[in-house]
Amino acid sequence: LDRVDDPQGDRIHCGSGATWGAVTDRALAVGLAPSVLPNCLDMTVGGTLSVGGIGISSFRHGTQADNVIELEVALPDGRLVRTSREEEPDLFDGIRAGLGEFGVVTHAVIRLEPAPTAVRTHHYLYESPGAWMRDALRLMNDQEVSHLEGFCSPCLQGVRATPLGDMPFARWFFPLQVTVSSDREEPRILDELDPFERIHVEERACGAFFRRMEPVFDLWRESGHWGAAHPWTELIMPWTAAESFLEDTLERLPPPLLVGGHALLWPCLSDTTRVELFRTPSETGPVLGFGILPAVSPERLATVLPFLEFIAADAVSRGAKRYLSGYNGPDAVAWEAHFGRERLERMRSLKARVDPTGSLGSGFLPVRASGRAAP
Repeated sequence: LDRVDDPQGDRIHCGSGATWGAVTDRALAVGLAPSVLPNCLDMTVGGTLSVGGIGISSFRHGTQADNVIELEVALPDGRLVRTSREEEPDLFDGIRAGLGEFGVVTHAVIRLEPAPTAVRTHHYLYESPGAWMRDALRLMNDQEVSHLEGFCSPCLQGVRATPLGDMPFARWFFPLQVTVSSDREEPRILDELDPFERIHVEERACGAFFRRMEPVFDLWRESGHWGAAHPWTELIMPWTAAESFLEDTLERLPPPLLVGGHALLWPCLSDTTRVELFRTPSETGPVLGFGILPAVSPERLATVLPFLEFIAADAVSRGAKRYLSGYNGPDAVAWEAHFGRERLERMRSLKARVDPTGSLGSGFLPVRASGRAAP
C-alpha cells in the first residue's frame, strides 16, 4: 500500500499507505508536485483524503480530495471498485472526506502540476485580524500568489485575574506568509500590502519549502509535546463573521494552551472545493479556516476539552462549519446542521448499499441503519 509509481503526465499513482513526502519526492524528480500538500509530509495519502486534506495552497486548488482523479476502494464484500467523477461517482463522493465509513482506499491517482525551481516566502506581521484579512483577501485573488499561511501569535504581557483564577494573557499578532515562484518577477501586489511590519524574505528550493515545518516538528518531539494529546479544534468561518470571532476567541484563549502547538489561520475561497462531504459555510466567496492545535498532558485534557468545545459551539452559532479531523462529540442535530438533511440521507443510503452490516468506520458519522452515531 505504500507503493509510489513514476508520474505519468499530470498524474501519479500511489498506494493509500504512501506518505505525501514519498509522493512529493517522486514527483519533484521530474519537475512536478501535488497541487495541495499538508504541513506534515509524514501523513499518508489515504489518511488525509478521508478528511479532505487542507493545505496552504487550498485557496487556489481546493482540498487534497479535490485533486484526486481516481480511487480504488475495497468494500466489505471483498470487491475492489474503481471510482472517479465518471465511474461510481456516488461512492467517489462518499470516500473523499467520508472518514472511512464507505470503503477502504487502497490506491489513488493524484493530480500534479509543474513545480517551480525555487520559491520566495515573504513574512509579514499584522496587528489585527481585520488588517490581516483585508490583505489575505486581496492575495487570494492574485494569480501570482501560490501559497498563503497564517498564524495567531501571542506576545505574553503578564498575569491577570479571571473568573478561573490568575491566568497569563497576551497581545496577539498575526503573521502572514506569502509564497510566490522565484522563476517569475515579484508580483506587484506585494508592494500594495499594508502590514504592521515586513519581517523577512526567504528563498529556498521547492522541496525544502514543502518540508519547511520539519524543524518545528523536531523541536516538538525533543520537548515531549509530540507525544502529548492533541485535541485539535478546526473550524471554517464565514468571512463576514471571522474578525469578531477571532477577537472574542483570542481574548479568552490562554496563551500557555499553545505551548507545543499553534493557532492557524487558513484563508480560502469556498468555490475552489467540490468535495461533497467537505462542508464550508457557503458555496461561493471567501471563508477563513481557524485551528486551535494544542499539545495537552493527559492530566489537563478533561479541563481543556470543554473549553475547546465552547469555542467550537460559539463558532457554529456564528455560521461556521467544523473540519472533521477536529470534530468532537456532536449530536444528531449538529450533524444535520453540518451536512444538511438531504445530504445526510444520501450518505445513509450509500452506507446501506455498500456496507449494510456496518463493518466499516467507527460509527462517528451517524450513517448506520439506526441513523445514530456509535457511543
